[in-house]
Amino acid sequence: MTTATLARISRPAKPLPVTRDQVAIMIDRLSVLRGKIAELDGQRDDDIAQIRAFHASAVGVYAAEAESLIGDVQAYCEAHRADLTQNGKKKSVRFPSGQIGWRKRPASILIADAEVALADALRWGLTQFVRTKNSLDKDAMLKEPKVAATVVGVTVVAGAEEFIIKTGA
Repeated sequence: MTTATLARISRPAKPLPVTRDQVAIMIDRLSVLRGKIAELDGQRDDDIAQIRAFHASAVGVYAAEAESLIGDVQAYCEAHRADLTQNGKKKSVRFPSGQIGWRKRPASILIADAEVALADALRWGLTQFVRTKNSLDKDAMLKEPKVAATVVGVTVVAGAEEFIIKTGA
């Protein structure tokens, strides 16, 4: 995008309300519009749920057959692995309709209880396995805004006023 200033899109002028009765009529209309929006959102969500359910059952049939075929192909290939890989010289084998292969996954770490493992690592001095993260506590700063404002790079922003309309009252 260029750095040129975007032109403001003009809208046709419309009269603003001048009486409380006119504002009340507009709030009533807003209530109706919000109701229609909520109704349409609900219908959309219901439609999406029905579509998902329909396709999930169709996909499930294909997925089950695919899993079965994968198991059958893997069983054959495991039984004939030495022949297929030329006694381990190859990691993959081409077939007319595709390719199969074996690959080693990278090592991973499984931690059963993070708190126990952290305490044990610290007890044994294995700090290279412990990550320490320092961060500012905004909640604490809000409790002491004058002190927080003295910290370089921290600005305390007063709560902004916003205009709200509650319909249906």
